Amino acid sequence: MQLIASKIFPAGLFTILIGCSAAPPAQENQETPRVSVERIAIANIEETISAPGEVTFRRVIPLAFVTGGRLSSILVNEGDYVRANQPLARLDTTVLDVELERARSELQRRTNELRRIQELFDDGWVTLAQLEETQNAQALAATAARTAEFNRDGSILKASGPGVVLARLTEPGQVLPLGSPVLSWGDVSGGYILRVLLSDTQVQRIELGAPAQVTIKAIEGMSLSGQVVELGAQAESRSKSFAVEISLPPSTNLRPGQIGNATISVRSSPEPEDVTLVPANALFDARGGQGFLYLLDPETDRVRLQRVEIGEPVGSAVKVTSGLQANAWVVVSNLEQIQDGMIVDADKRGL
Repeated sequence: MQLIASKIFPAGLFTILIGCSAAPPAQENQETPRVSVERIAIANIEETISAPGEVTFRRVIPLAFVTGGRLSSILVNEGDYVRANQPLARLDTTVLDVELERARSELQRRTNELRRIQELFDDGWVTLAQLEETQNAQALAATAARTAEFNRDGSILKASGPGVVLARLTEPGQVLPLGSPVLSWGDVSGGYILRVLLSDTQVQRIELGAPAQVTIKAIEGMSLSGQVVELGAQAESRSKSFAVEISLPPSTNLRPGQIGNATISVRSSPEPEDVTLVPANALFDARGGQGFLYLLDPETDRVRLQRVEIGEPVGSAVKVTSGLQANAWVVVSNLEQIQDGMIVDADKRGL
């Protein structure tokens, strides 16, 4: 039997393990209690870590203008799919147009001046130093004109490729400083990821390229195979958790913001260990890595109280590290009706 062990302890399992306050009391009548028993399992464990996360684009880019100015209009809305080079937003170009006209006029003046000085130099009327000074001034004017043209062209914010508008970060009428983001844009060509947050001890056990199975809550029955493509270099300041990104295959059903759950294979020994597993509902009075259960002698149908050392949950079962022998039978129902040494009417599952 191949079981998958998760290091995320289910809340319901803790309720089963810790909620029982003490050993079951003695039965008050003489009737033989009816109980269910199960044989303990020896399983080969492949360890995994499970965690919820959010679907997003692998590359999320804040888009900004190359120059500052007053935002004139935003041409797209959140959720819009856009094509490459599609205009997304515009700046008011009143100031930019004036600066461009001024730069072009200065360039024309410097160009005419250079032509005149060049003719005088050729006739021997001006020195080489005067010519070089005029050439430098003309070159500076040309650079200023190109900068003004670049800023004017940059007043239209365009998509660098196909993508989705994830958020509008400002609104028309605001004066934006240079580099202030206007839109949050998801690059479709980079694909989707599931972004999960894990503790420092969990991240230490995960390697780049580790396989993962992802289920999406909104898409019933959909399971996707992915792999870890990025491990957070440092913990997030608020949660103190590390971000792990899992690549997802292309799917028309995926949308940014969907909630999913990832089961990630973690680093383990080359030969996964064989472990002893018992049903979680067989244990009671569990604390400090120890718990109690009832063992059944199948020849006499008599139960015996047994203390065991326990480990972490594995699905609906719990690891037992010591205190049990192979092929033992454990009681899994009506624990409150029995006590040590009592004879029971046992329903032996699997026999």
